[in-house]
Amino acid sequence: MPQEKEKTAEAVKEQIPQEERKTNKERLKEITDGIEAGIKEVFESENYKNYLSTMSQFHNYSLNNTMLIYMQKPDATLVAGFNKWKDKFGRTVKQGEHGIKIIAPTPYKKKIEQEKVDPETKAVIIGKDGKPVIETKTVTIPMYKPVTVFDVSQTYGRELPQLAATLKGNVKDYEHFKEAVMKSAPVPMKFAPLKDNTDGLFSRENQSISIREGMSEVQTVCAMIHETAHSMMHNYKPGEVPKEQKFEEIEAESVAYSVCKYFGIDTDANSFGYLASWSQGKDISVLKGYLENINDTASSLITSIERNYRAITREVTKEAEEKATETVADSKAPAPEKNSPAEPEIQNMKMPDSTVSVADMQEYGYTDDNMLPLSKERAAELIEAGCEVYLLYDDGTEGLATDKDDVLSHYGYSGIERDEWIRMSDTVEAFDAVRDKEKQFLENPKPCYAVYMLKDTPENRAIRYEGSDVLEKMHMPIDKENYEFVYSGSLIGKDGNAENMLSQIYNELNTEKPVDYENRSLSVSDIVALNTSGNVSYYYVDSAGFKDIPGFDKNPLKAAEMSMEDDADMIDGVINNGVKKETEAVKTVAAAKSEKKPSVLKKLNEKKAEIAANPITEAKEKAERSL
Repeated sequence: MPQEKEKTAEAVKEQIPQEERKTNKERLKEITDGIEAGIKEVFESENYKNYLSTMSQFHNYSLNNTMLIYMQKPDATLVAGFNKWKDKFGRTVKQGEHGIKIIAPTPYKKKIEQEKVDPETKAVIIGKDGKPVIETKTVTIPMYKPVTVFDVSQTYGRELPQLAATLKGNVKDYEHFKEAVMKSAPVPMKFAPLKDNTDGLFSRENQSISIREGMSEVQTVCAMIHETAHSMMHNYKPGEVPKEQKFEEIEAESVAYSVCKYFGIDTDANSFGYLASWSQGKDISVLKGYLENINDTASSLITSIERNYRAITREVTKEAEEKATETVADSKAPAPEKNSPAEPEIQNMKMPDSTVSVADMQEYGYTDDNMLPLSKERAAELIEAGCEVYLLYDDGTEGLATDKDDVLSHYGYSGIERDEWIRMSDTVEAFDAVRDKEKQFLENPKPCYAVYMLKDTPENRAIRYEGSDVLEKMHMPIDKENYEFVYSGSLIGKDGNAENMLSQIYNELNTEKPVDYENRSLSVSDIVALNTSGNVSYYYVDSAGFKDIPGFDKNPLKAAEMSMEDDADMIDGVINNGVKKETEAVKTVAAAKSEKKPSVLKKLNEKKAEIAANPITEAKEKAERSL
């Protein structure tokens, strides 16, 4: 009887197509081999342009999956699985259509036994029997498998929703689109009378971009994106060896071609003739790294331009509505008095800091009308948003602040020039919106999660996609200052411990792609934060699984203080610990806490008086901040 069953099993196996009988490992091996062959083939000039066109449609996909889609269906524009088309979009795959094979993450859980460690000290916990306590822990093991997806052209059914801010097909909103590109560039951009054969120029020495005046709209936008790509990819650090200029041009033109293609802007790719000869004999890892660099840069730039464009159009719409509402009121408004102390421009302008006024600044002693006042906390935020901020002094002078510590240690007001505030207000609004979203996440009473990604800076590009072990070898901490808050979602419906929830989030962002998720796929070096019952924990997306990073949200100054046990081996959380005695200063502070909160100006005057009586106070405060 067993022998008969065995024959039956063999008969069934023979009826299964050869492709379906292959193991998951064998199928993956075939796919990855095909990717490598495709990468080599794509470096023929015409194939390369076609690949970039495909990549522009799937800028949030990994290089491997982009290459797979290009190899199987170069004209694809939107792909999803059979069930996702049916359940989420109300569309059905046409009969007889052949799917597109891509690679999807399918991590699995594994229970392991390990020594239990204290979460704070990281020391092994010893049990009553004198032996290390052993705990069973579930870990997530990254795994991948081939899955089948279909392009929208292979389906029929309900019409797909369109994004309101889609720019594809034209540059009709030229001025706003141009502004969005300028805001996406990591260095200042200006228009200048350049030579006829020079559309644009990125200067590493001056850290600026110049674009030739008088060109057509399409030529101008293409040049802006091309030079922005140079500033993102070729802004070398001291000691770095620059690439050959012709290869820099290939990279920048590749990014420009992809980004323009994504937004429906027709452009000629005239720099790709070098590719066929350059790629001959190159190792596959070199070619793959080259494409990954272009994919990452183009994806980052597309995301940034879309985000800035949406912010600009929202602001324009808002201003138009406000202007329409005020038209009737303005026509009936009386003429202003000749000696009116309040300027109409200031009255109508949204101030950078609502907690202080121009009158406060003038009473303090700084009277330049071109400066708008800031509290030290707001000044620190604006510096982080990229604004130029000045330290204001009561003798009417000012000095440029170099960093947040400058304004936080300054006893008086800070300020931002009116033109700088007008130029940066949209950027600051976007920055404030992100900060507000992060605050909502941190204070949300319902279970939720958030994603942080490295800011797009030359320094961060060196550590992007690196595992935590590499950072440790480089002695580089996982610092929140290097990250920006990009997304938050709900944990409702995601069950289990942290590892389970992280795995579900990983699958959701990398395969399901929520409608409101506009970033690239979750990758190594990103941070996922979990807010459960008011407790927030942070996890580094590592080369294998996730790494808990309990100090990610800690204040570095406080951390330094808590590590200094200089008060009879006790920590009281007060900077400059010393002999515990109630000094007059301490009594004054305690009394002040019980009184009504004084005005900002009063506190500033008290601070100035204190400094006048003791000139070393300010130096002492700066020294304490440097701990």
